[in-house]
Amino acid sequence: MGFSPASRNRLTDYDLDRFPGATLLDHVARAACHAACLPRKELYEAWETARRVRRLLRGGRIVDLAAGHCLLAHLMLILDDTSPQAVAVDQVVRNRNPANTQTVKQPLPMPQGVSDLAVGEFVPTSPEPELIALVGIAGAMAAWARRRRKRAS
Repeated sequence: MGFSPASRNRLTDYDLDRFPGATLLDHVARAACHAACLPRKELYEAWETARRVRRLLRGGRIVDLAAGHCLLAHLMLILDDTSPQAVAVDQVVRNRNPANTQTVKQPLPMPQGVSDLAVGEFVPTSPEPELIALVGIAGAMAAWARRRRKRAS
């Protein structure tokens, strides 16, 4: 039976032998195995997303919405240490006691000056200025396309 990266089974200490290498993904996967709280599928999805986004965008603040386990924000900080901070937002607070994070062995240090103890409750929704600008641009493009179709007919 083969190893499926799309499996929804949680990574546990039994999976440690599947990540024997010295690559960054192997180090992160072994930490996830020790924590025993992350589905295998989420590890691979977060890894690929972080790699692809960091290939295009570097530096700046990381904002991870619907963060879940906050793995994506952590991976993006690890892959690019020029980002000053990461903000992970979710409706459900996964870690109500930050003191519990001391029990997880951190194999790789966080970038200098980055704290991993941010825990919060509900964040009120308000549209970001970028979102308002994007909606305005989309509306202008739709109006332009409508006028163009009207002229063509």
